[in-house]
Amino acid sequence: MKKFGTTKNNEEVYSYTIFDKNLTATFIDYGATLISLKYKDKDIVLGYDNIASYEENGGYLGATVGRYANRINKGEFVLNDTKYKLNINDGSNNLHGGINGFDSKIWKTCQSDNQLIFSYTSCDMEENFPGTLKAEVKYTIKDDYLVIEYNAVSDKDTICNLTNHTYFNLNGAENGDILDHKLKLNADYYTPVNSETIPTGEIKSVKGTPYDFTSFKEIKKDFNDEFFGYDENFCLNKDDNNYGGTLLGEEIKMDFYTDMPGVQLYTGNFLNQKGKNDVMYNKYYGLCLETQFYPDSPNNENFPSAILKAGEKYSHITKYSFKMI
Repeated sequence: MKKFGTTKNNEEVYSYTIFDKNLTATFIDYGATLISLKYKDKDIVLGYDNIASYEENGGYLGATVGRYANRINKGEFVLNDTKYKLNINDGSNNLHGGINGFDSKIWKTCQSDNQLIFSYTSCDMEENFPGTLKAEVKYTIKDDYLVIEYNAVSDKDTICNLTNHTYFNLNGAENGDILDHKLKLNADYYTPVNSETIPTGEIKSVKGTPYDFTSFKEIKKDFNDEFFGYDENFCLNKDDNNYGGTLLGEEIKMDFYTDMPGVQLYTGNFLNQKGKNDVMYNKYYGLCLETQFYPDSPNNENFPSAILKAGEKYSHITKYSFKMI
């Protein structure tokens, strides 16, 4: 544990490092955030050197986001015949939990060997979400895997959707954009969005569209003057291994596995901030693979439900594995 800095609210922030063989991960308790992930000494995630940058810059770099990851249309949903109006922080919508989501909270931390457990209690009606939610995120490094386990329980019916918002660049966080990375997703369908990146409610086939990553494809392959990046949810096919997809850099391969029904591919379309070691993160300098319930699920009955009943356990797992190509 090391002192990382002090927030503008005079809260002390600490960093923690876990490792095993080829993989070393460093986190801060602010947002239960992954700030560095080194595979064979190459840092492959974007981040900042100081707490002020995490507070002042957008992008949710490496953060745990919630209570509801991604967007909720107009910040509204109905649960048990009660309409809830969430705080608006993305145009006319709610994004990643609202104005002060889980990404900006100080989480309690427990460290043991190659594992970190972060916990946070979100009070009833925080950001206008119902129920006191006790959340836990467990990070484990083992055998070149980064494993993220999410657990939560609420004392009232609520909605819950937790994810990690790391930006990966398998060529190294200081080595340019990810446009030449190749991606394969185990997803035959995706959820189209409107101009505000809110799902239309449709579930459409990727076949014949720029969203077809059923075989390896360069990120930039279908870019043109009208299509310049991804920020969409893909509906993951389910198999016995919960395989989600594979990302290839020049030398490093990353597979991911999840029991969540969807993954948001975001290609850093609006990155424009100074990161670690004074490197300027321009657009496309990293991409996110956010495992999740679909965006705006509470307002779409045909989407997998993100309702968490009182006293029931929310439990999901995502694994990232790393190998040299």
